[in-house]
Amino acid sequence: MLKGRHLIEPGDLSVSEVEEICSLAEQMIVDPNSFQDVCRGKILATLFFEPSTRTRLSFEAAMLRLGGSVEGFSDAENTSSVKGETLAEYDPNTQELLNGSVLQDELDFEVAEFNRKIVLPDNTRKVLEEISSHLNPESGEKTLIFAVNDNHADMIVDTLRDIYKEYGISFDAIMKITGKTAGGNKKKVLQVIKQFKNNILVFKKTVH
Repeated sequence: MLKGRHLIEPGDLSVSEVEEICSLAEQMIVDPNSFQDVCRGKILATLFFEPSTRTRLSFEAAMLRLGGSVEGFSDAENTSSVKGETLAEYDPNTQELLNGSVLQDELDFEVAEFNRKIVLPDNTRKVLEEISSHLNPESGEKTLIFAVNDNHADMIVDTLRDIYKEYGISFDAIMKITGKTAGGNKKKVLQVIKQFKNNILVFKKTVH
């Protein structure tokens, strides 16, 4: 009914829409179990730049009862707004950014310097060890890790194979796929991607 709409004030709704919302609310009151999963997988963002208790908690409680989750803050002091940063403003009809010229650039770093640091072997291993601590090789799930360049991709593959060698995982389970794969043949690159996507991970953990 309201998908894609921006609601700023009650006047944004027609009389028929208000009536339809009230009718839906009555259905929820009568049969709440039928609506307990309608927002599963959805996230409600609550951004309160002024103190709020009843409004914030009522919004959050409603979203949770509908099976969704909530992310946000209740204290603007914990946000970038305290630094005087300008928030993005969009046209409600066209979605065009209105004040892009005055927004601060958040990517304030030297790319070359960042790349130089991230490709160091020690840094790469520390990052991959942290990532691997959150991955279960027995889950059968696939993970994509993006590299800075081709050499960095080789380093990532070698490091991960070393980290997971105790699980007896085949080297083929950890592979590099870049534009240079299969000599740069686009069709063969797509075939490799498809193969990686569909292959079932087989391993035998080493018992000491």
